[in-house]
Amino acid sequence: MGHFHAAPTGSILLRPLHYLWFAADKDVTLQSIALEVSRVPQLKNPTTEKFILSEDALNTIFIQPAGNRMGLRNRTMMILLYDSAVRLAEMLNLEVNDICLDKKNPYIRVMGKGSKERVVAIHVKTAKHIREYLQVYRSRDNPETDLLFYTIIRGRAGKMSEGNVERFLQQYADQARTLCPEIPLRVHPHMLRRTRATNLYQNGVELALVSRILGHAYLDTTRVYAKPSMAMMREAMNSFRVAQPEDERPLWTGSEEEMAKLNGLR
Repeated sequence: MGHFHAAPTGSILLRPLHYLWFAADKDVTLQSIALEVSRVPQLKNPTTEKFILSEDALNTIFIQPAGNRMGLRNRTMMILLYDSAVRLAEMLNLEVNDICLDKKNPYIRVMGKGSKERVVAIHVKTAKHIREYLQVYRSRDNPETDLLFYTIIRGRAGKMSEGNVERFLQQYADQARTLCPEIPLRVHPHMLRRTRATNLYQNGVELALVSRILGHAYLDTTRVYAKPSMAMMREAMNSFRVAQPEDERPLWTGSEEEMAKLNGLR
């Protein structure tokens, strides 16, 4: 078949078919082989089901943090992350002035992708958790930062890393799995956002509004979260009456003799 010529030093690793065409450019005798190989249909990667967390799974994870100062912070962050369905980076960029804890209409002001600001309503219970967090993390320490959530590094308050949140969320999920086996092995912050978005859709919130809450520029981006629940599918199926055998009527109403003649049986 000839010899493949090595790719130039320092070049990126090429996929097999790309490398075959690269070799064919160097050796014309390989072009017919490359053409035949390119006609072979490529294997499509199967679409895997995206996990969302059940209510039991969420509650079991949320009760895992210890009843100390750090546990209060971590629990508040997880609850806010789920309830608001914001991106992790958006939550870590929140400042104290970005939150409104009004007892009737609490909300947060988020700076999303493309420096687009949006307002997201939060539940009154979430506002209560944030209020308790602020009493512990702001009334005593009064750190020199405007960030809502922060970490102390070398005696100075600074922005918390995404990796830190990912680590403690995974830790709590691992602990919670002993009580709730349905919790997947891998739990990450985006799973909370996906779960909240799906729950909103399944509870009747219009997709356009879900898209606005999530801060998506295009509605098609939100459609990946539009996963119907079993109840929604059952309701849709039951909305159309299926003809039952007792409802069936004969299609022919003439005499049997005439029908036989028309069909060439007489």
